[in-house]
Amino acid sequence: METALVSMLLLTIIYGVVETSFLYRDALVVSSASRAGARMASSMPRQATFGAAGADQVASTLGNSMDLSRVTAVWIFKANPTTGLPDSGSFASCSVCAKYVGSGSALVADGPSGWAASSQNACAGSQDDVGVYVQYRYPSRLGWFFQNQRLTESTVMRIEPYDQAGPCKP
Repeated sequence: METALVSMLLLTIIYGVVETSFLYRDALVVSSASRAGARMASSMPRQATFGAAGADQVASTLGNSMDLSRVTAVWIFKANPTTGLPDSGSFASCSVCAKYVGSGSALVADGPSGWAASSQNACAGSQDDVGVYVQYRYPSRLGWFFQNQRLTESTVMRIEPYDQAGPCKP
């Protein structure tokens, strides 16, 4: 009788450790994807495809080991350098954001982009900051713990100085 009780407790603990390990691994992948997307978007000052390239980099980083259809939101946004949030302080009312969502095996734009590349300030010393926010619904591998837990990560980076022909700001 004692063996049955102790073995059930031990089995539950083992399942918890395994599930927590999977959750932690996926959280690290989401964090890595956010950083990779921000690096890509910040390296393309005043280029029209900076947002799509950032989202593609997020998809590439996540797509190697995770289900992209579980991505609920990827925001590419002009960040407030003090708070790390969009200019409005919220994604719900963000006017300089582009949102992408997971659809099958890709990320697709979910509405128009509100941040035109031509409005970026990429002059050395006063560049804008770009942020990438990733939200992912975790699929419990064992079905007991953390089912549909929301994993989120945000990264903010300064846009690299513009070194090509033409103005560096609007």
